[in-house]
Amino acid sequence: MSDKKFICDFCFKDQDVVALIIASPSVDSHRDGSQSGICNECVALSMNILLDRYEEARKIVTFSATADTAK
Repeated sequence: MSDKKFICDFCFKDQDVVALIIASPSVDSHRDGSQSGICNECVALSMNILLDRYEEARKIVTFSATADTAK
């Protein structure tokens, strides 16, 4: 196992308090030597935001298409 310590670049939690951290493909590290990444919690939050935005956009497109066919 690697000695590298990973920290989420979004919430700043380290690997000891989250289930998973996906490492950044960059080779950059933080000042303390820890590696960049994103944790499972921030990925889940991001996915929910994207899905909400997608649903809002889909409703607008559906409403627009319905309004256009009603003319």
